[in-house]
Amino acid sequence: MARFVTLPTLSWVDGDYPWRLDDDLVYVSDVLGLIRVPRGYCTDFASVPRIPGVYWMAGGRATLPAIVHDCLYDCWTHKITRAQADRVFLEAMNARQDPKRRVLRWIMYSAVRACGWRPWRRDSRHKCVG
Repeated sequence: MARFVTLPTLSWVDGDYPWRLDDDLVYVSDVLGLIRVPRGYCTDFASVPRIPGVYWMAGGRATLPAIVHDCLYDCWTHKITRAQADRVFLEAMNARQDPKRRVLRWIMYSAVRACGWRPWRRDSRHKCVG
């Protein structure tokens, strides 16, 4: 059963990816198995457009699933497909029930599927640590 094994503490470091993990984040996925986001990894959580209605609905939600998803997009592109990374995002949102409403989880997943091709193709391996 998919679940978060650890919950990290985070530090504000500013910049494009303003949050840094002070501890490893460990997630067990039914799709990929054990995923470890290492201490020192930096994230901006979920990249939700700052369009008022959209941000009000989805901003600040699914933070732990977003960290795992960011790490998969940055550091696992040579091991997995984008579809697998996106399925893990949905799986992790469901495991945390975050956001609470299932329909909002599907909307966020659909947005990642529709718009995630650009960040998937961007070379962000410099963010990978450990």
